[in-house]
Amino acid sequence: MAKLKAGRLARELTDTCLQFWGGMGYSWEAKVARMFRDGRLTSIGGGPDEIMLNIICKLEGILPEKKKKE
Repeated sequence: MAKLKAGRLARELTDTCLQFWGGMGYSWEAKVARMFRDGRLTSIGGGPDEIMLNIICKLEGILPEKKKKE
């Protein structure tokens, strides 16, 4: 749960910083651009949000069951 929250917070924070910096935030020299790129890669490498949510739901026992075909 912490991994999911940290990944989402990192993306939200860097996105807000890029909005503040404007066009300068996207230049290769800006540290915020590097944090934005690295945060995305870390999030993807650690597992997409949907997969982490699926695992959390299984652990909590709240995952909806699939409908069985009759």
